[in-house]
Amino acid sequence: MINKIKQLTKQLVQCESIHANVSEIEKTADLFSQFFGECVERRDSKKSNVLSVLFVPKGIKMPQILLMGHMDVVSATAKAFRCTQKEDRLYGRGTYDMKGPTAALAVAMKNILKKNPKASIGLLITGDEERGGAEGTGQFVQDNLHQLPKIVFNPDGGNAFTLVTEEKGVLFVEVEVFGKTAHASRPWEGKNAMTQAAQGIIALQKMFPESKNKTSWKTTVVPTMIHGGTAGNQIPDKVTVKIDIRYVPADTQKDILRRIKKCFVGSTVRTLKHAEPFSLCHDASLIRDLQSCARDVLGKMLPLERYHSSCDARFFSAHNIPVIIMRPLGGGAHSENEWVSLKGLEQYAQFIEKWVETKK
Repeated sequence: MINKIKQLTKQLVQCESIHANVSEIEKTADLFSQFFGECVERRDSKKSNVLSVLFVPKGIKMPQILLMGHMDVVSATAKAFRCTQKEDRLYGRGTYDMKGPTAALAVAMKNILKKNPKASIGLLITGDEERGGAEGTGQFVQDNLHQLPKIVFNPDGGNAFTLVTEEKGVLFVEVEVFGKTAHASRPWEGKNAMTQAAQGIIALQKMFPESKNKTSWKTTVVPTMIHGGTAGNQIPDKVTVKIDIRYVPADTQKDILRRIKKCFVGSTVRTLKHAEPFSLCHDASLIRDLQSCARDVLGKMLPLERYHSSCDARFFSAHNIPVIIMRPLGGGAHSENEWVSLKGLEQYAQFIEKWVETKK
């Protein structure tokens, strides 16, 4: 099993599938087609040039168990797309986020279909998670509202072999601060938009104090970009501030925007991107079954975790579909040192197989 996962992961990593490179994302889909062979059929769909592909056994319209992964990755140097191995670790762009885990899903699914060719299981791969997922997973859900899967497995969040119960919502905001231009030697003749923006950022930090504890479950509001001015000796009449907000369900988009406007009085506040928080829809029996599989495969229980980031799971949870966000050991996502554990990938595939066996 581990060699199959390693081989497929290495092939996938070689594809420079950043979201703008559609042909490379299509190559990853072709690799999955070659891997599965005749045991499944492939169904492609596209929206706004974003490719989504569902692999399912022939005759099954929508699988009851859906495995899900995205093939788009963030930009990297050419070197990062050459997958290398050091002991138990595979290094390269996407090894952890999330080509390696998706390869493990594919190997598990193929093994399951060897035992039961009519198993109601499928693999969905998409190409736009890193920029929001609306045209990939989001569109897939909208196209299939009449018949969604019973459960989804998505190894795209949390720490190693934890079970994510909540993820924060995402809100990207742009604030335009306006002033009046003048020569910098005569500041009394103008109104400095840069100074106003700085005052707004200070007010923002007071209203949303910076979190110092990674276990603290509260909304974070972080200014990430500021742009303004056209000359070094001129007072800027407009400054743009971009803000990254990760919010807990207790806060709402409307309330957060209201509070930001109080910090930047007289400015224009515009939403660039919004994604609702994720919450695991479940009952006690689901958690019990997952923990039983964890004991058998991992020799331990799955710690429950609230995760500060966001992924495509929210599109399914919005329709009360349980999404199991759990992934193998790895690290360095989006960095030059991204890696994943081969043993962890194998354990993850074994976990999926074991769980499906319990559903017979």
